[in-house]
Amino acid sequence: MPDIAIPKLNTIDTSYVLVEWLFAEGDEVPDDAAVAVVETSKAAEELVSDVGGILHRLVEPPADCPAGTVIGRLFADRAQRSAALRGEPAEAAATPAAGAATAPADAEAPPAPSAQFIVTAPARELMARHGLGEDDLRALAKKIVRSADIEDLLDRRGPAVPADPAGRRLSRSQLAVAEAVTLAHRTIPAAYCVAKVEADTALAYLDGVSRACGHTVGLPELLVKSIASAHGDFPLFFARLGEDGVAVPADAPRVGITVDVGTGLSVPVIADADRAPLPSLASALAELRGRALRGRLREADLARANISLALNDDESIVAALPIIQPGQVGMLTFCSIQSELRLDTRGAPFAARFFHLGLAYDHRLLNGREAALFLRAVKASVEAPARLESGGDAAVQS
Repeated sequence: MPDIAIPKLNTIDTSYVLVEWLFAEGDEVPDDAAVAVVETSKAAEELVSDVGGILHRLVEPPADCPAGTVIGRLFADRAQRSAALRGEPAEAAATPAAGAATAPADAEAPPAPSAQFIVTAPARELMARHGLGEDDLRALAKKIVRSADIEDLLDRRGPAVPADPAGRRLSRSQLAVAEAVTLAHRTIPAAYCVAKVEADTALAYLDGVSRACGHTVGLPELLVKSIASAHGDFPLFFARLGEDGVAVPADAPRVGITVDVGTGLSVPVIADADRAPLPSLASALAELRGRALRGRLREADLARANISLALNDDESIVAALPIIQPGQVGMLTFCSIQSELRLDTRGAPFAARFFHLGLAYDHRLLNGREAALFLRAVKASVEAPARLESGGDAAVQS
């Protein structure tokens, strides 16, 4: 009689929201099937059961469940389930979070949720931002409302006036950001340096790549590839600080990149970008942004980065100091493209484009000289992009 328990899905959250069951009470669940969907502060995650059986649901959505909560059980057959339910006290049937609904032991079907709608946390955040209430959701005719449903509703209605944020409770996503930033400031002694990177050659090259492959390939993709390509020469920038001052190296570069589509900041991961052609990287990043927009990022998309890149490319931002992600030793920041007048060899003026590439680094492992050399290597790769075009496809963490 295997238990279905909520595992520890990330290092930030201590509890998760059970959003929905994918099988009804008493259904037969096959082996290796996703049985439920839970939501972390950043992503929606399917819970997969290695073994199948007859489902008995102990916790009904929506419910806030700490890691380790047993939310259901699988019986070998219906007779075993019926026998167990007849002899099992209701209070011993589960260990759900306080306030979570449970199914009575002698009931064949779970009670209906008291709420008219089950609304996920990202969807509630969008509702609050646009001043929507539950009355607005009736037009959706859905029992479970996700952020993509709210976006569809807003698209049909046209522009909305954001709700007054005064006194608004922070979302789960923003609370997770707050916790990570607080941990970073408390535990990582960071230093910072910035390089000026010439952009004209890179932009011309990327324009040609975009025309050849039929979709846009930009500087973020080139930067991800350039950063990953520095792994061999600068392994400490991809390491983590272990116990007793030991730097634990990474077997391969995994670059996190910031994505903010208006529903909270996420840092999904691209693996093996050093071996990826730029069009493949562009497709991988577009897919991750699409998942973020639809509220479909998974914990696997966000896990195991060993260095990160923050995009601060609003046209008015010329420099930004990034926050190093806990568990990493460095984070770079890409700021907007700027122009300046220069003189050529004949003294004639011309406009040149450039951007600032910043690096925050953990001073316990790295010093200013190493940081400058690393930035110089990344800068050289960006300024000569044709040298990078080799290798196989990028692997999006999944």
